[in-house]
Amino acid sequence: MSESILKAILRLFAIVSLLLPDDKQLYAEEIIKSYLLQLVNQEKILQFLAIYRFYQNDFKERAQKKPGKSSRLFSVKSLLICEQINKHLLQNQKALMFFQILDIVHYKSTLSELENDYIKTLAISLNFSEDLYNNCRAFIFEPLAEVPDKNSVLMLSNAAFSAEPAIHHWQVANLRGSIVFLFIKETNNFFFRHTVTDDQLILKGRKTIAGRTYNFEKGSVLRSLLIGAIHYSDILKYYFNPNPESSFRFEASEIEYRFTRSGNGIFPLSFSIESGQLLGIMGGSGVGKSTLLNLLNGNLKPHSGQVTINGFDVHTEKKELHGIIGYIPQEDLLIEELTVYRNLYFNARLCFGNLSENQIEVLVNNLLTDLDLFEIKDLKVGSVLNKFISGGQRKRLNISLELIREPYLLFVDEPTSGLSSTDSETVMDLLKEQAMKGKLVVINIHQPSSDIFKLFDKLLVLDKGGRPVFFGNPVDAPLYFKKVRQLINAEDSECITCGNLNPEQILQIIEAEEINEFGKHTGKRVFSPDEWYNLYKKNVEVKPRSTDRIKTRVPWSLLSVPGKYKQFGIFLKRNLLSKLADRQYLLINLLEAPLLAFILGFFTRYNAGSATSEYAYIFSANINLPVYIFMGVIVALFLGMMVSAEEIIRDRKIIQRETFLNLSRLSYYNSKVLFLLVLSAIQTLAFVLVGNCIMGIKGMIFPYWMVLFSASVFSNLLGLNISDSLKSVVSIYILIPLLLVPQILLGGAMVRFDRLNKQIASQEVVPVIGDLMASRWAYEALAVHQFKNSRYEKFFYFTDKTESESSFRLNYLVPELQLILDEVSEKTSKPDKELINKNFALLRNELIFLAQSDENIPVFKNIEMLDEEKFTRNVEEELNIYLQRIKDLYLRKLDDALDNRDKIIEGLVIKLGNKNKVIEMKHDYYNESLAEIVMNKRDNEKIIRYKNRLVRKAEPIFAMPGSKSGRAHFYSPVKRIGGLTINTLWFNMAALWLMNIAFFLFLHFGIIRKTVTFSGNLLFKGR
Repeated sequence: MSESILKAILRLFAIVSLLLPDDKQLYAEEIIKSYLLQLVNQEKILQFLAIYRFYQNDFKERAQKKPGKSSRLFSVKSLLICEQINKHLLQNQKALMFFQILDIVHYKSTLSELENDYIKTLAISLNFSEDLYNNCRAFIFEPLAEVPDKNSVLMLSNAAFSAEPAIHHWQVANLRGSIVFLFIKETNNFFFRHTVTDDQLILKGRKTIAGRTYNFEKGSVLRSLLIGAIHYSDILKYYFNPNPESSFRFEASEIEYRFTRSGNGIFPLSFSIESGQLLGIMGGSGVGKSTLLNLLNGNLKPHSGQVTINGFDVHTEKKELHGIIGYIPQEDLLIEELTVYRNLYFNARLCFGNLSENQIEVLVNNLLTDLDLFEIKDLKVGSVLNKFISGGQRKRLNISLELIREPYLLFVDEPTSGLSSTDSETVMDLLKEQAMKGKLVVINIHQPSSDIFKLFDKLLVLDKGGRPVFFGNPVDAPLYFKKVRQLINAEDSECITCGNLNPEQILQIIEAEEINEFGKHTGKRVFSPDEWYNLYKKNVEVKPRSTDRIKTRVPWSLLSVPGKYKQFGIFLKRNLLSKLADRQYLLINLLEAPLLAFILGFFTRYNAGSATSEYAYIFSANINLPVYIFMGVIVALFLGMMVSAEEIIRDRKIIQRETFLNLSRLSYYNSKVLFLLVLSAIQTLAFVLVGNCIMGIKGMIFPYWMVLFSASVFSNLLGLNISDSLKSVVSIYILIPLLLVPQILLGGAMVRFDRLNKQIASQEVVPVIGDLMASRWAYEALAVHQFKNSRYEKFFYFTDKTESESSFRLNYLVPELQLILDEVSEKTSKPDKELINKNFALLRNELIFLAQSDENIPVFKNIEMLDEEKFTRNVEEELNIYLQRIKDLYLRKLDDALDNRDKIIEGLVIKLGNKNKVIEMKHDYYNESLAEIVMNKRDNEKIIRYKNRLVRKAEPIFAMPGSKSGRAHFYSPVKRIGGLTINTLWFNMAALWLMNIAFFLFLHFGIIRKTVTFSGNLLFKGR
């Protein structure tokens, strides 16, 4: 309040005082002095009283000079003063001033009609409603029965019943006289008068006078020796008594929690509190406030003790308490890309599946209006660094996410953290309103201001290590700690001058240190945490009422969670809109794939040149095609990982809050998966269209997209799993190279699988470590399909396969068998029996496989004679003849294949018009470098001995796999499962999707998350 406004009020008081006779002016001055005590310090009171006397004498002289016109003059003057006051004072401040005016004129036993009109005109000029004026006037001048709004009156007396049943009544033992409170709805504050004369009633450290009217502000306490303390919260519950059907009792009984290998945690604690109150948990940093909050709300299970609501355990009977509990963590739970309205709208959709779209819209708009957020409803929330709304607005919106479903028990962690004092008070007033509506609100807070501190109905103070040291009314806390410390001002809880209370003083007293003889702190506390805790257990703690909990009906929750399919739609729409709203996210993700395709295609587009142009591009001569294919797979894996790695971890706090709604985790995961599948489909299609166009890969768009999309989905699901399992974004991005580097190394392109470390390498099939790599399945599928199914090679493939197989058996297999036979024949007389047995086993295995792989080859009739004990020269001669026949057979097959190839070329020449067209087709569709790789032309080893078998290394693209379990050598054209032969492209696609399904199941059941958690607990156990 400015000094000019206070002087204007004093002028108004001076005019009103003229209604009293001269001998009663001291009475008016006492009231004015009492009013000034609430506004200025003691030194200023005398100064303003002198100003008041000056105004009074001035108006008195004017009245004497013009006795007939003075009343009219003063009325006009009063109206002008009221007009000035209206521009600067709040309604509750004007109400306090008006009650002082009524107290002044009340001393006059009767008021004339003119005086009554003057007082009423003042009320109208101050913009008071008629109901407000009538209630105030009747409260001062009339019996309580004459107050129009009797529901606004509370009488305190020692009588069992009130003489006026329509008003509130509170029986207070030992009260001699009565105390009457009036609640002003328009200003939301209380005023009281009393008739107590033989007992001092103390307000803000000052004695009150019977018959005077006093403002009973938030957090006020009225004290006396006979009746003890009457707190603001005590008065409040008579006016805002919740519906009995929605009331409940919250009780903690000897709850205890200890951190592993630490004395910290929460020491045994018991308390109970009724609904309709605001409980504050206060303490220094690191004393366990958040831990206690999580114990009370059911997120953390105590090692012993029980937390109940009407007898139902919040940890073991959550189904019975569904929708009752709400939790607002310290961090904002907002989707930054969405608007204020959308954040609240989607939350409402998840809470009220039974409401229509219009009902949801009305509900959201009403709450935004109530929280003064409606004007900013279309603004994007933004991040802390990129702000669109203020910190206070963010906090109110954060709170509204829980308020919209109206939980009966609301836990709030540090609601004022990071806010200005004004925003802090606004947020706390909002939470106090929830308590006044019958809810129980539990708040963690560190160092509240005096005004915020007085809002609490109950206060729980924690000391180091999680030791409770106080529970009770917050205004009583300073008195308790001062009395324990025997401080000189132990009876004063509030400042006598301003009425403020210093909550920080509580922590200062608790943590006070001893002082040595040099006047310095010793670092040792006067009262240790254990000493404060023992005093609490002895003097403060209220023991549980009974060990046997009687369960009573809990309040009915309005929560109506939609079904799983509807939740999926809500999650999907919320996720989609949040991504669409982030233009930077969209731009990067939609342009990244084609840009990478351009970079990769541009740098790997090798211009071999031609006879006509040095820089001509010929697809068949591009030696970098295998690199492009493999890097395309890695890009797909990389993009899939990058778009999914943060999807769940960024929502972790939101998911934690939504656990109180018991929402479907599967619906949430499915919404993420579907969105990522669509995004990955677009990204991989863009990559293929751009990259294949630059590289000149023709007729392969669908196979390339299909394989790269499948690989990207694998990466999506892997990213979602690590996002669900790890606790920080930094950890995720540290882990990504660990996941992608093996995909590069073991994809089959960088290092051949038969050239790996011998402990894991395999010469016959791709080793298991390779089969676990998505890059291996994707790269092999594309490489094989590109070679085998190109527009050129598809005419020749089966002929080339026959030619390759005949040539291999004719030139390598049979000669190797003859060589082994010679070795056996030479060494039968020598002692190296192990080598001889191996060779015989190898001969038997290969002869059997030859007969099984070609129906034109009969089984060697004396195969059982290929044994060290049975082998003879006759068997050797028969086997040589048998092998020669095989060579003759494959020589004929080779000639037939070559003849057939010539016929195919002749047919193509006729079909295309000339031989140049055939050559041009080969240049456009057949890549020499890829052919070299899939036919292994760069390796001089064409056949090797491995585990009693001869393993083919020559031209793997034409070799049939030996295994019928689905495993095969790299670049195998097909895979075999039993008697079924499957094209490599489709088999590898199936393998990728089996991996995708496995990782989706891992995500759904939290297998990786649980494994990481278990491993972490095991690794750091005892630390």
